[in-house]
Amino acid sequence: MEVHETFQKQTFRNRCRILTPQGVEDLVIPIEQGGRQDCPIREVRISSHDHWWTRHLQALKSAYGKSPFFEFYIDDIAPLYECGKHSFLFDFNWELMELLARLIHLPLSVEFTNSYQSAPGVPLDYREAIHPKRLEETFFPFPTYYHRFPIKGAVTSGVSIFDLLFNMGPESILVLSNCQIDLF
Repeated sequence: MEVHETFQKQTFRNRCRILTPQGVEDLVIPIEQGGRQDCPIREVRISSHDHWWTRHLQALKSAYGKSPFFEFYIDDIAPLYECGKHSFLFDFNWELMELLARLIHLPLSVEFTNSYQSAPGVPLDYREAIHPKRLEETFFPFPTYYHRFPIKGAVTSGVSIFDLLFNMGPESILVLSNCQIDLF
């Protein structure tokens, strides 16, 4: 995992999308100093203003509280949103990724880079694969699955894994494993 890249504004690095009865809503983690473009991702500090953690948790409860598997997972997720638990965005994202991988039973094997890799030594570079402003251009086939409250006409591609987890529970890993990714 690239841990020496610079922070990119308006990406999923500090936001996720959830599906609400009103449509898709972005949950944005505010960062200090406007997230300078030259700031290394590991040094991006989370701003504690505006009680964002309370708003995010309340938004998850409002959007998914009646979803089939919400009650089975929210007690694991809620502690991540404690005031001041994380000072750095990278630490929050890493802990969230580890937790979600564990909850959906996805084996996670990650190596961190020692320095910035402009062209990583792996065949593919996924750092910009999914971007909030270019979802229609992504190669990733967003999965379709059951939604308790489907919103007619709502575009559900690009919503957070929270949506999948709260709606599909233990079957989330099956939904993801059925996604066929055309890499070439």
